[in-house]
Amino acid sequence: MISEDVIQKVKEENDIVDVISESVKLKKSGRNYMGLCPFHHEKTPSFSVSRDKQIYKCFGCGEAGNVFTFIMKYKNLSFPEAVKLLADRVNIDIDFDKGSSHRKNTFQKLYKLNTSAARYFFNCLKKSESARNYLSNRGITENTIRRFGLGYSVDSWNHMLNFLKNEGFTELDMVSAGLIIKSQKGNYYDRFRNRIIFPVFNSRGKVIGFGGRVLDNSKPKYLNSPETSLFKKGTNLYGLNFALKGNFSRVLIIVEGYMDCISLHQCGI
Repeated sequence: MISEDVIQKVKEENDIVDVISESVKLKKSGRNYMGLCPFHHEKTPSFSVSRDKQIYKCFGCGEAGNVFTFIMKYKNLSFPEAVKLLADRVNIDIDFDKGSSHRKNTFQKLYKLNTSAARYFFNCLKKSESARNYLSNRGITENTIRRFGLGYSVDSWNHMLNFLKNEGFTELDMVSAGLIIKSQKGNYYDRFRNRIIFPVFNSRGKVIGFGGRVLDNSKPKYLNSPETSLFKKGTNLYGLNFALKGNFSRVLIIVEGYMDCISLHQCGI
């Protein structure tokens, strides 16, 4: 449980106008701020935010609340998740019970491992002419490669495994993250080999998994991370972190593949 004192502190440190302005374009109108409501389609601004009262109210659809309810509704989060997100935003550390603390530490370690793996793949792409040519032939620019953190897994059974071990991670860590596989003989080997790598981010922009595409006609064409404690395929959508950023229209286009999503973003959609 999160104490009431901590909740109040998080609320006080997160000015509602500043928080909502990250998602909704607001314009000062008298003592309040007005903008287009993010919860229904409208052409005339009826969404009012009060800095004095630290609340919002839409006079069109009736949605109203404080900074917590806005984050919950806008990002589809539970109350504890909304508190945690806003606490992270202002660098407030939340103390959970021991079980939750252990779970949090496990998650943080997996996030750190996935970040190290993503950097490894990105650096491997820099050194692979064939992988870079593949992306170039698909019309993917350098800026897009950097923005989406695209990478490459070398054609080796343990190149990534050895790299991450040198970074201080264990085989058990890598198995938990779905990065390596244990054979029937008890040996470990890299899950992704000779593939273009697409890091999968959650809505907050943290790496939770990976997708890999072959450079030729090998099967399977795409290989994805398995379900892990971080990567839940039924509740995560590739590119959602990019689609939410600065999306004032609340219009989302869903496409089938990694490259479809990336190409649309590259074209400004």
